[in-house]
Formats: sequence, C-alpha cells, structure tokens
Amino acid sequence: MIRALGLLIVLALAVPASAHQPPPPPPPPPPAMPAMAPTLLMTKLVDGGLIVTVQEMVPVREKVRVKEIAPDGQVVEKEIEVTVNKTVFKQVVRSLKGAKVTDVAGKPITEEKVAELLKKETVVVVSFWGDIAEEYRKPFKDGTVFIVFPPPVEMPRKEPVPIPAPEKPKG
Repeated sequence: MIRALGLLIVLALAVPASAHQPPPPPPPPPPAMPAMAPTLLMTKLVDGGLIVTVQEMVPVREKVRVKEIAPDGQVVEKEIEVTVNKTVFKQVVRSLKGAKVTDVAGKPITEEKVAELLKKETVVVVSFWGDIAEEYRKPFKDGTVFIVFPPPVEMPRKEPVPIPAPEKPKG
C-alpha cells in the first residue's frame, strides 16, 4: 500500500513539471521552390514564326511473334498484335506574338536581335507557365535566348453535377 501511495506521489509531481514545458517549435518550412522548370527547345525563326521541334509519344500497333505452351505441352509460335509507344519528332510553328523574349539577365531582346539570334537552329529556354526564375537562368551563358509564352487560356469551370441519391427499392 505504501509503495502504491509513493508511486502516485511521484507521478503526481512528474505530470505538472512536463505540463509546463512549452511545446517544441514547429519544423522550418521547406525551401520555396522556384516556378515550374523551363524547357530547352531547338528552334529557328522563319517569317516571324518560331519553328520548334517537339517530341511526342504515339501509340503504334505492331505484330510480334511469341511462344506459348499448348495444352498438350508443345511450344507453339504465334503472331499477335500489340500496342507500343514510339517517339515521333515533329515540327510545329509557334507565333512569338505576346511572348516575352529576354537574355540571361532577364532584359528584353529587340525583335531585330531575336531575328538575328534565331536565324539558324538554336537551343532556347522556353516557359509556357510564367516567368523564368533566376535560379533557372544562372547556368546559362550570355547569348542564350529565353522565351516566356503567355499561359494557355484556362477552360471555364462549371459547377459539379450532383450525383442523385440511389432510389429506394419499392415494396
């Protein structure tokens, strides 16, 4: 009985001491990430249009030979059709209208200078989602062209259609 009473006194004295300690500070927030990473594209300016080589994955149906084990245990070769993804390169023309064209320091480049810099195929740094953060500009040398296209038009959002409640069984 004395042991139990002693244990209760020790616990009673320990609880208030821990209750007065301030909670630990929250962990620091993760470092802020710069905007979405830009893309490197091989481009050339022709008649005011930016010719861009893009790659696209295209599903293609192909016939392949496979081996199967027949019910009688023999190995049988068979030809089947499967879908595989192939990388296809294609060129698209993109207008520079509304785009911001800048140098590595973020200073605007004149149309004449852009025409001169992009008269032959050149790698440029492109963003379709807003300005290119300084962190992404640092690795590039002077003479690199940065193009920020206006963001795509957002589709109008509609209110979600409510799902009707299930009908109660009759009877």
